[in-house]
Amino acid sequence: MTDEIVPVNTGDDGQAPVAPTDPVNTDNTPSEIPRDVINPTEFTAPEEYKDKGWTKNIKSIDDLWKTNDNAQELIGKKTIGVPDKDSTPEQFEEYYSKVRPENAEAYEFPEYTTDIEKELYSKAFYDNGLTKKQSEGIIKDHSEFMEAQKAQMYSAEGFEAVMKDTFKGDTEAQASVKKLLDRHSNEADEEIVNNMSNEQAGVLYRIANNFANSHGAIEGGALNNEASSQNMSESQVKDRQSAIRQQISDLSGKAHNKADKDKLLADLAKTYKGVK
Repeated sequence: MTDEIVPVNTGDDGQAPVAPTDPVNTDNTPSEIPRDVINPTEFTAPEEYKDKGWTKNIKSIDDLWKTNDNAQELIGKKTIGVPDKDSTPEQFEEYYSKVRPENAEAYEFPEYTTDIEKELYSKAFYDNGLTKKQSEGIIKDHSEFMEAQKAQMYSAEGFEAVMKDTFKGDTEAQASVKKLLDRHSNEADEEIVNNMSNEQAGVLYRIANNFANSHGAIEGGALNNEASSQNMSESQVKDRQSAIRQQISDLSGKAHNKADKDKLLADLAKTYKGVK
């Protein structure tokens, strides 16, 4: 760099004196070049800004310009406050348009979500202005809740709790009802029962238990009681039951009253309960 010497007018030629000026830089080279321009990798934030979170990703002057540009764009955007109970539908919609995704299809769901559920929930999220982040949190919490409920509904511990409540701890009665259900179920029925929730299975067991208590329908014990009390074989008891059922069926084809049918029902009940 060369500095040109400018003559100083001392006023000897009759003109007013002129104050000397600084040397003129004639090669256009800055007297001091920012260190970042010389070596961008050596850029560091000033000491008073080093602890600011926004400085951690700024590694060069270019990064600093980009950060400032983004900030200016945000400042320049028209913003509105969060709507409250006094806000109009138009104000809510304006707010939603700034925070929610571009469309309802932008929300993401777990793989096991059905198409109907996706359509229902994505519309609800969009119409109520949820951000993707908010929707993800709701879906996560809902999924965890449903998994916990499912585990309880189908767990072995849950089933035992339902059975204990149904039979009040009477394991023999529970076993008898289980045999009754097994005896009158085919493979397809058993598959359905096995896939029932614990509460659904509890309903089935309660119905079977009530029927057994009312009609002596646990046939193994009932037939043995009937056979031993009347010296009849199990096949004879079954034949008697069939005969009574036929008589009940025949009533529909002839004149009869309620007492006639009640008597036959009582006779049938005796064959199960072993009463003479």
